Amino acid sequence: MTNYKTEQNLNDYELISLVSEQNEHAHEILIKKYDHIIKKNVNEYINGAQTLGLDENDLYQEGLIGLLKAIKTFNESKDASFYTYANICISSCIKTLIRKSLSKKNTPLNNSLSLDNLNQSSDNDYYNFIPEEKGDISDQLSDQDDFIELLININKMLTSFEKEVLDLKMKSLKNSEIAIRLGKDKRSIENALSRIRIKYKKAKNDLRIS
Repeated sequence: MTNYKTEQNLNDYELISLVSEQNEHAHEILIKKYDHIIKKNVNEYINGAQTLGLDENDLYQEGLIGLLKAIKTFNESKDASFYTYANICISSCIKTLIRKSLSKKNTPLNNSLSLDNLNQSSDNDYYNFIPEEKGDISDQLSDQDDFIELLININKMLTSFEKEVLDLKMKSLKNSEIAIRLGKDKRSIENALSRIRIKYKKAKNDLRIS
């Protein structure tokens, strides 16, 4: 039977094998060994996540869950190292948390709006959006990371007032109705819609989305 000191010198596959035998020391070693990978992923997403009310601990805990899943489900027969598999699981859990937060904080943006045809001067203008199941802007992006980055960037660009306007516009309210609801004049709403359109285009251009 291996002792703790010996276990520290084992490779990932040997440690995972011991974990499958309920070896707690091996489990602890793997968690410590991959702690820096969790922190690396946290640092990659923290700036955007903070705009959604998430902090480092929130992301770290999700990353840890991802690592624990990787340890539990890793299959050595698959064509991937544990390092690669663990990194994917960690990143996936963190991105899932961000997606859920985006959905709660800014449902219109998470529905992948198309703001390009916005007619800011019309009282009857509206946003055309395509539900995800029929294909949306995420189809134009190279991967899930880009889609999350776009949503985070737009979320950071919009003011709280612009988010309110966007939310009400997505509910098919007229500009005059939004103005009454928010206690603003109609011109303020039209200007906000114009800024939203510009910021949306800038976010897309930054990611080179046509």
